Amino acid sequence: MERWKQNLITAAVAFVVATGVMFAIIGSRGIFADGATQEEVLRHLTDGFGIAGGMIFAISLLVWAGTKGTFDGIGYGVSNMINMRWTGAKKDWHKKETFAEYRERKGEKRKSTIWIPIAIVGGVFIVVSLIILGVYYAVV
Repeated sequence: MERWKQNLITAAVAFVVATGVMFAIIGSRGIFADGATQEEVLRHLTDGFGIAGGMIFAISLLVWAGTKGTFDGIGYGVSNMINMRWTGAKKDWHKKETFAEYRERKGEKRKSTIWIPIAIVGGVFIVVSLIILGVYYAVV
């Protein structure tokens, strides 16, 4: 698949997740109730966009850290534990690949820019939250 298609799909998924989180937050705070004032609506919208944007941006930072190989040690340890414990490979455990070989193999498959569309979606939600916050302080 071409890179721009993959980035578009990644951004769309991040947008859908962020929108779902945002609607869950504003819905749980009673924004759709009949008695909600304009100030309450703006405050809840700011919360919804800000929390969803912060969550998506934090996920993008975790994905970025993963593309740099931060979690390779954990993956290597867990895969070796599973291989030794449940596959019956206790006798030939020393014949498995070393951590350096594992890290090199994983590094070849890594996509280094997959986190950028996720960060952009999170950043847009945070900026919208800040704009609504500015409107809130202008109204109040």
